[in-house]
Amino acid sequence: MDNRIVPTLSTDNFITEPILKLDTLYAYFLSSEFSQTNTYKGNIASLKYLMQKNTGDTSALVSDIISTLTVFLKRYFTEVNVFAEMVDVTVIGVSIQVKDSDGVEATLERALRMTNGKLDTYAEVESLLLR
Repeated sequence: MDNRIVPTLSTDNFITEPILKLDTLYAYFLSSEFSQTNTYKGNIASLKYLMQKNTGDTSALVSDIISTLTVFLKRYFTEVNVFAEMVDVTVIGVSIQVKDSDGVEATLERALRMTNGKLDTYAEVESLLLR
C-alpha cells in the first residue's frame, strides 16, 4: 500500500485514496497562500501567488501552473502528468493524471475562470485537455 498520505484538518484526518488525495491537494493549491508559513517558505504551491507573479503574462502563468503542480504532486504520487492551457482569455483548463506506487491512477480536470485577475470560479469539465 502506498504510504504517502495527505493530512487534513477535518474529521477525515488522513487521506489515502488516490482520487481523494488528488482532489484535496488541488484544493490546497487553490486556497493556499505562498507566505502562509516561514518553515516551508518558498515551497508552498499557491495558485494565488502564481496569478500575482504572472499578472498580464498568461503563457508564463500556464507554464508555472504546470511546473508547480508537477513538483507539488510528486511528493504524493509516483507518476504525475499535468497539462494546462488557456481555453479563452478568462479560462485556464487544467488536466492532471497521477499514479501511486500501487499502480492506482486518478484523473482530475478543471476549468479555472478568472475575473479581473482573480480566481472567480472553478468547475469540473468533461475531458477538456489531456491529449
